[in-house]
Amino acid sequence: MWSAAAGKPQRYPVKITVSCDDRPGMLKELIAVISDDNSNISGVDIRKDENGEAVVELIAEAEDVGHLNRMVLGLRRVPGVRAVQRTQKL
Repeated sequence: MWSAAAGKPQRYPVKITVSCDDRPGMLKELIAVISDDNSNISGVDIRKDENGEAVVELIAEAEDVGHLNRMVLGLRRVPGVRAVQRTQKL
């Protein structure tokens, strides 16, 4: 959807949760997937789960469902990523 006033596509905040290895460079790789798809990241939260794996919650801006799906697929391709989930509403 395009915003007539700004001439840019309207973007919607989406929460994406990634379960992955806790290793050097992982956050950089995850962030690169989002930014390389021309999306802004407005929030990041990182913690470890009970198994010692990293849980990364990203708030990214998506233009539409197709854009969101491209980001999710890109995140799933990162080595060490075990699961990617999106939250329906923030």
